[in-house]
Amino acid sequence: MTMLLYIIGIMIIIFVHEIGHYMAAKMVGFTIEEFSMGFGSKLISKKYKDKIFSLRMIPLGGYVTINEFNTDYVIPREQVRMFSLKKIAVCLAGPLFNFLLAIFIFLFTGNIMGLQIDHMTNQQFISQNVNIGDYLRSINGQRIFKQKDMQLFLKTDDINILTIENTKSERYYILYQADTNKLNNVEFKKQTVFTRIDSTMQITKIMIKTFVEAYADLFNGKSSIVQEAENPYKYLKDTRSSKSSFGYTFNKFMLITAVFSWSVFMFNLLPIVIFDGFKVIMNFFSLLTGKSLGEKWFYFLNAIGIIVTLLLFL
Repeated sequence: MTMLLYIIGIMIIIFVHEIGHYMAAKMVGFTIEEFSMGFGSKLISKKYKDKIFSLRMIPLGGYVTINEFNTDYVIPREQVRMFSLKKIAVCLAGPLFNFLLAIFIFLFTGNIMGLQIDHMTNQQFISQNVNIGDYLRSINGQRIFKQKDMQLFLKTDDINILTIENTKSERYYILYQADTNKLNNVEFKKQTVFTRIDSTMQITKIMIKTFVEAYADLFNGKSSIVQEAENPYKYLKDTRSSKSSFGYTFNKFMLITAVFSWSVFMFNLLPIVIFDGFKVIMNFFSLLTGKSLGEKWFYFLNAIGIIVTLLLFL
């Protein structure tokens, strides 16, 4: 089941990514030859207005074939800089759309940061230094999006472990003995458009900080892309119980998809041969020099990219 969710999630992310490339290419006047979801043999193929739209057998990728990106496409000398600028815009549009997808989900899924405490007289909370304004992130390891989610995971026959996050994004844990399936004498802020925007801004800051640290670990050898790669939807397996509602599982699926989409956005900017970041560097070189890359420079930059790629994968 998690593999099916992984495929669905990654296809959503890839579709949005490739739509970004597709729309940018149309906006700058490039000729689009094919829009494909998946790799391998064609399952479905339809030609519409001189463009081929296809669905292929292996659902773990996609691409947009653009005539101006072909290596044998001749660019007039006086147009090299403009063409390079357009190519950079097309390359960056894919990651940008992944960023926008993540922000869209953060905004509309609701309570991404958790439930913010508005008022409380609960002595268990007060005695463990929980403050008004802190967020209830999870109960017994399960993320909380809405107040009704507490009924799913709050235990009355055992001690509960609650994850709290303060306004400085510092997390701590408290123990809670429940006599009902809700938190007594604790009130949470009602969600509004402004609280959604605030939560999205906070989670965006956290994600930026996280990926800057991840970049640093990649380049100083503390981590590798192979170590970072995993199926993020495996974390849904704990919610497939009879207690979990469809709404809760969907919210968690969308949250993971948002984080996954953000990851695609950030890692696609790396100078790796198959990623958009490398293509940006190649075209930036032509933008600076005003010359198309000669065969010598083309192979030299590709060799550098391959070396960087191998180092990041180790």
